[in-house]
Amino acid sequence: MGKVAGALFLAAVIQSQAAVAQPDAGASCVACRAMAHFRTCENPREGARVVRGKVVGVEHALCSQILLLEVSRVSKQSLPTHLRVDLGSCAFWAGNTGDVIDVAVLETQVNANKVYSLACRLW
Repeated sequence: MGKVAGALFLAAVIQSQAAVAQPDAGASCVACRAMAHFRTCENPREGARVVRGKVVGVEHALCSQILLLEVSRVSKQSLPTHLRVDLGSCAFWAGNTGDVIDVAVLETQVNANKVYSLACRLW
């Protein structure tokens, strides 16, 4: 992907941060007994699609982090070239931008903002 396309993608992601669905002001985040340090998916859930991609950024949502991935071999995966994967409330990204990782995602998207749910067993 060219530098211009990458810059346009990152600009769109920054603008879309405000569009991520956020709970009502009275809603609270899930209390976690422990936090998972996510680096790659070693144990995908049954029925999940495993994709390989380069981490190009991390968004901070109200109760979680959203990994921004540039997907490798898109034509084989029938997925978009860029994925936004919600790590959930009990996990956080423990790697670096530029890392190439495996991620399992559910076939369906979480919401209209095209955020996929992480489908890896963390424990």
